[in-house]
Amino acid sequence: MPQAYLVPLWTEQATTLPAFLGPFAFAALGERLATSAPDIFARVQDDTEPVTVAVLYDGLWVGQPMTTVVPDRPLWLRVTMLDDTVARSIQQAIAPATLMTLAGWPFRIGQAVPPTNHPLARQARYVNLAQRWLTPAWYPARLRLRLFTPSWHEPDTEWPLVDPRSLLERLALRWNTFAPIVLEPAILASLQHHVRLHAYGLQPRVVNWGDCQLHGAVGWFELSVRPYDPALASVLHLLGDFAYYAGVGINTTRGFGQARPIGLGHE
Repeated sequence: MPQAYLVPLWTEQATTLPAFLGPFAFAALGERLATSAPDIFARVQDDTEPVTVAVLYDGLWVGQPMTTVVPDRPLWLRVTMLDDTVARSIQQAIAPATLMTLAGWPFRIGQAVPPTNHPLARQARYVNLAQRWLTPAWYPARLRLRLFTPSWHEPDTEWPLVDPRSLLERLALRWNTFAPIVLEPAILASLQHHVRLHAYGLQPRVVNWGDCQLHGAVGWFELSVRPYDPALASVLHLLGDFAYYAGVGINTTRGFGQARPIGLGHE
């Protein structure tokens, strides 16, 4: 069952931290899991990427060189989990009232937001997602996704434009890894052939990553199926809903590519 968990992180004193906090959040969660659930810690590190970890609305989101934290306004830790076993261990690892250190600064973990009270906290069942979108019907030809952490799609480019084919390929791979309903290779190949980047409103963001810089973007983009085919459109929207939990692009475990479908057919 995919889940999105949203947790406030409170500080007692004001300070400034690095602009992009996703990697620090992933490291902090990993330290907790390494002690409390070593088997889950190993799974979180592997190539299937059963979780995404991000800090929302940090300095990078607003285009600032640093993240300012103050006592009366929390940072928001968002953890999404694609597997029930992983989810149970992670929820225990980030229990309320315990301390978590990000970039060397201590935060008190607050009470998680209930999954019905916030647009970025939700849970679903894979079967229900499949039934919603794979039932024969008319579906919109376009899917719009909003990015609320920078997406990173290609390691060797300075232009952060989305490649629809690689985006869908990664989403489909993760869907087929965790969901009980498998998307067939033939329909995925056809969708990749017919999908197009229809429109976008993206603002570039540069992430300092060790000795290099990664070029990503926040904002929105819209994919479309051309020519229109309802079967392909249904799979496009299924993967769009799944992106809410799986993220889009590369390094979603470390804060990149948090996304939410918006518009017709999506909550």
